[in-house]
Amino acid sequence: LGPQPVQVSEMQRYCRGEAAREFRQRPREIATEKVDRRRDDTYRVNGRFKERGKTQTFVCNFNKRGLFREVVLLSR
Repeated sequence: LGPQPVQVSEMQRYCRGEAAREFRQRPREIATEKVDRRRDDTYRVNGRFKERGKTQTFVCNFNKRGLFREVVLLSR
């Protein structure tokens, strides 16, 4: 079967789960923004969480078909 596409309406939730796993946080501690469709028809979800009092930001990337590609920490 392989990876399944994520519906746009589910991308925020999916991103929250992936970020929670990657950054060892509880999903409820992670905030995500609305889905952003880029000019090349890929999708991005920006998010943030607090770690030791500092806000950490990240982005989840999805391809044109809605397949999750990666979650990347933007701040340290």
